[in-house]
Amino acid sequence: MRCRVKQISIPYVRATRQLSQPPEITAGIPSLSALLGQKTNIAFDAKQFFALAHYSPITAEAEKNIKIIAQQNSPNDKEAFYARFIGIGLVAYQHDITWYTIYGSQLAALAELNSRGLIPIADLKKHYDKAVAAYPNTYSSYSFQQWLDFMKARLVIATYPTQMVELSFGGKDFLKYLAHTGRDISVKLN
Repeated sequence: MRCRVKQISIPYVRATRQLSQPPEITAGIPSLSALLGQKTNIAFDAKQFFALAHYSPITAEAEKNIKIIAQQNSPNDKEAFYARFIGIGLVAYQHDITWYTIYGSQLAALAELNSRGLIPIADLKKHYDKAVAAYPNTYSSYSFQQWLDFMKARLVIATYPTQMVELSFGGKDFLKYLAHTGRDISVKLN
């Protein structure tokens, strides 16, 4: 099913192309946390967040326009619309931060993990070493451990005490996001 999204002026929130409807959350399908044997742990202090947040006229306009969009698209369940809107936006934001800060050598490592699965951490060092040789200034103060720690911090890899590494669920989702948004990984040279 395809729908046409009406363009409405919202700072930083626009849609002008045809979009497919996302799948609904279906009762009986376990969450990612449940599949990983984890309880959902939400530690968020909304009072502190709003007390420390930066407010501007852009914020007020965005809030107003999002309410209009919610009313137009989901008048009977605005809460579900807001949850979906924030959820999709938050994940996209996280993936965008990873995209803008990741090196090409790390993308090459993720591609290898995607095709090979669980491998020794030492097997990833070839991607780092190749980048060090090609971009010595960039890597002169960036160790292999820092290179690896970046990917761990961005939650795109999972490392184990056995010195093994694999693409995490977040890493798989990141690669899917890059494909979905048409990102060209070849532009990431280092």
